[in-house]
Amino acid sequence: MAGKKDIKQIAKKFEQVGGRFLTPPEKMLKALVGIKAFVFDWDGVFHGGFKAQGHDGLYSEIDSMGLNMLRYGFWLKTKALLQLVVITGRNNATAVELSEREHFNALYQNVVDKRKAIDHFLAASGLKREQVGFVFDDINDLAMSGGAGLRIFIPREASPLLNEYMIRNKLCDYITGQGADRYALREMSELFLGLLKVYDDTVRSRVAFDQTYQKYWDIRNKIKRERVTL
Repeated sequence: MAGKKDIKQIAKKFEQVGGRFLTPPEKMLKALVGIKAFVFDWDGVFHGGFKAQGHDGLYSEIDSMGLNMLRYGFWLKTKALLQLVVITGRNNATAVELSEREHFNALYQNVVDKRKAIDHFLAASGLKREQVGFVFDDINDLAMSGGAGLRIFIPREASPLLNEYMIRNKLCDYITGQGADRYALREMSELFLGLLKVYDDTVRSRVAFDQTYQKYWDIRNKIKRERVTL
């Protein structure tokens, strides 16, 4: 893991792109080492929230690469596969596609009360709330983020009052400098890989597609995504 000097240097890099630490990065790192899963909202997290008839929003390959590298970096550090879960309020074909391709552990669809999805996932996985990181962007996500080990908020310039509310009430640990349409998930992934001090090893191994990465890849690709409608 990164030492105090490394942590300060990493934090400065992310503050320079607009990131804001509501929890000191040293404390975030302590929480990060105990994280076993990340749960993501979909709209406003994987894309900017725009939809049209017959379309369920987009996702970015830049973010997708970031999440895969985050998962691999965790695996290098712990030899345990980080669980990834999406919760969405719609029957979302785009989320189905990404979660199947990237072998996420679960996709919850048509969720009105996200607390029920969180409770279901925790019961099914045997994890505690403090072992889960939550990534979210809006008011209807706040009920699911309480008690989380890490809370990552993706802001938007059009919501200055919500952004200030999050800060004033300390409802998250880190606010990304970038919005959902500017690769906030990649920002989060690189931040955590940096704090864990595995960024360089993760990139080098992936570039080489070496035996270590291939072993991870085989394990990851055996994950069968659970699709849950509540």
